[in-house]
Amino acid sequence: RKPRPDGLIRLAAVLGASRPLVVGDTVDDMGSVTAARRAGMEAAFAGVAEAGSEREKRFRDGGAVVVAASLREVLRWLAR
Repeated sequence: RKPRPDGLIRLAAVLGASRPLVVGDTVDDMGSVTAARRAGMEAAFAGVAEAGSEREKRFRDGGAVVVAASLREVLRWLAR
């Protein structure tokens, strides 16, 4: 269960992803990435949260590479 990183680490191994980008909308999603980093994985987190929300602040404070209002906006960011 989140925020334990086991599932993320296993999934990255199966997919052959050495530096996965995890997109999530909960603090537990971000916590999984943080825990995976502590376990030695180079993982990045992109958060989905409303502008000005407490979640947006927590994601930014937690080191998210991007925080956007929707998954569509995250995908636009990735395309750039």
